[in-house]
Amino acid sequence: MSLTECKYENLNLIGKIWIKFGSRLGIIYINELEDGIIEINNLTNLNLTLKIFGSISEEKLTTILLFQQIFGCFIALAVRYQLSDVLYAE
Repeated sequence: MSLTECKYENLNLIGKIWIKFGSRLGIIYINELEDGIIEINNLTNLNLTLKIFGSISEEKLTTILLFQQIFGCFIALAVRYQLSDVLYAE
């Protein structure tokens, strides 16, 4: 899992809310360092999958990410076609 550092005070309101919300859900790793600097896992789908499933082989990780991509595409197509009826109804 890759990590990044930032100053908590420099985050905007949405960033602060997301970090508090994610840390309470346990999907964001936070380590508070000195001078208000926090160390968090970088917020990508890959790191979220590793946080949920733990240390797994690269083959299994690739399979999981491919299924996530396929599932996301199906959801996006379903939403798109449902919204197109609403937006372009005659």
